[in-house]
Amino acid sequence: MAAHTSLQAVFLLAAALQACDAFLAPGRLPLKHSAARGAALGRPGSRGLLAKEGGDAATQPRWRGPGDPTKEIKVYKPSLGDDIVDDLTGKRFGNGWAFYGERERLKDKDYDALAKEAEEAAMYRPERPDSVLVLGATGKVGEWITLKILENDVNTRIMARNFDKAEAQFGRDGSNLDIYVGDVKSVDDLDNACEDAKAVVFCAGARIPFGADSFENVDVGGMKNLLEIVKRYPSIKRIIMISSEGDYGIGGGLKTRRQAEDLLRAQSDVNYAIVRVPRLWERPGREKMVKIE
Repeated sequence: MAAHTSLQAVFLLAAALQACDAFLAPGRLPLKHSAARGAALGRPGSRGLLAKEGGDAATQPRWRGPGDPTKEIKVYKPSLGDDIVDDLTGKRFGNGWAFYGERERLKDKDYDALAKEAEEAAMYRPERPDSVLVLGATGKVGEWITLKILENDVNTRIMARNFDKAEAQFGRDGSNLDIYVGDVKSVDDLDNACEDAKAVVFCAGARIPFGADSFENVDVGGMKNLLEIVKRYPSIKRIIMISSEGDYGIGGGLKTRRQAEDLLRAQSDVNYAIVRVPRLWERPGREKMVKIE
């Protein structure tokens, strides 16, 4: 009876330690992405860095690397309480020490170091090197172009404003391609997506003549931002702009497309190609064809 009571007390102690550990170690709760993201490419302290809460937003570091910075990752961190339970479980079910091994709680573990290692392993996310970046990949033409690039076994990354929509179209981030969250109207977002890319396909396009996503802001402003970013990364050897033969959307858009083309022609930092697409067909089964003249 005394032995049974003693065992119950040990289990209660282990449970209490686990409860305390849950409060003291925030890693037991969902964590934001850390600087370990993309560490394989040798970018210490830059890839996978999420802006910290509080302080001046202008001075806070921005998220770097692929993935959705708004999503949380659950990280399990080893604890003394867990090791006590493991030891008791191994003994309770008759696993002799010769088979179970040395008691975990007697190994003099550095739980802080183990917690950091677990967090880095959970956040680790290698990126595909020498990728072609597609801007506007979730649109009809952009989707067709992205699939054609993938069919040719070329490392591919896309930048999309809607991460969930991009994953629904192309699979989970990192499975078939790398998904970066961003908008062509943001220089910082483009900087993140363009780093180490070897080429950029610009097929982002607006559909309305007014508002934040107007033809002027997306077509012209987006191209200006891209050309500014290209100067920072000599790895980018070519820009391919997917333009149009005629007006599209509400209120046209041909004028701003031609202005974006002129901006691309005027620069001398990188080789370029301009492809004007007169028409897109969509066949049953979502098969697409692009007519190029």
